[in-house]
Amino acid sequence: MPEDSRTGNSLRYYLYTDSRPHHGKASPVQKGLIPSRTNGGPDLCEEGVGFGLPVLQYARDFYFPGSSTVAREGEVTTGDWWKHFQFDLIERMYKKEGVGTFSWVHPRVFNIIYKAGPGRLIVQTTKRLGMEQRGRPKPPEHRFIRVRTRGSAHATYLLDVQEKRVSVAMDLVDIFRKGLQRVYVSNELGAHAFTQYIDSSGLRLEGDKISPWAKVDARWAMLYAPAIETGFRVDIPETCIAYRGREIIGTDISWSGIILSASPSAKKIQYMIRFGSLKELIQEGTRSYRRP
Repeated sequence: MPEDSRTGNSLRYYLYTDSRPHHGKASPVQKGLIPSRTNGGPDLCEEGVGFGLPVLQYARDFYFPGSSTVAREGEVTTGDWWKHFQFDLIERMYKKEGVGTFSWVHPRVFNIIYKAGPGRLIVQTTKRLGMEQRGRPKPPEHRFIRVRTRGSAHATYLLDVQEKRVSVAMDLVDIFRKGLQRVYVSNELGAHAFTQYIDSSGLRLEGDKISPWAKVDARWAMLYAPAIETGFRVDIPETCIAYRGREIIGTDISWSGIILSASPSAKKIQYMIRFGSLKELIQEGTRSYRRP
């Protein structure tokens, strides 16, 4: 297993057919590739969805993967691994009188779409998840609901443990195109651990200054966990727009990630994620993108 030269802490990687590690608000949602130091638990992932998790945006709802099949359950090692996702989960707001009439979307995607204009008022309601701590009324409950699938995506994770990297290839041929507005691929770990952001433009942010969500104007972006001296860097494909974000709300929401956004016509999204110390990731990124 790869080991950080300073800490000696090894990372292992996991794929599951269910939504493990079942942590926080995203518990019902399937996860991508999960890195862990504790046998596949939420130690590094927290409420995040792991690496390479697809989400579909339609006119009325966001569809999340709620079920899947995998090449192998549990720990995976160097080689070619896959996970097949079904988009059969949406999120709704519940009131005393029943299900609400509109979707409630994960803050990480929600803030990208509704950050300005009329939608700003809707974004502000996401902050109400913390109102109870300030003595205000508790907001309506939000639940994921199983629905008819909007197709499937096939994710391949080519893991190279020795080189500390994984190539993600997302095959989107079998998703329903009618009404589709955007395709997202999320790469998220835990916000408590991953508190520093750096990208190839030289931008450096820490803690709450990372904030959800902001567009990434760089060739690569990374999130780093100082306490364990380990980070991950996402190389951004030319066909995608990237966003950075980090959020902690109570005990249910804790994620820090980089999300890729592609057009509804996208048939495939492919990119590289690299792991390592801060020095390794920055130096390797500088070499990879140095102009001749």
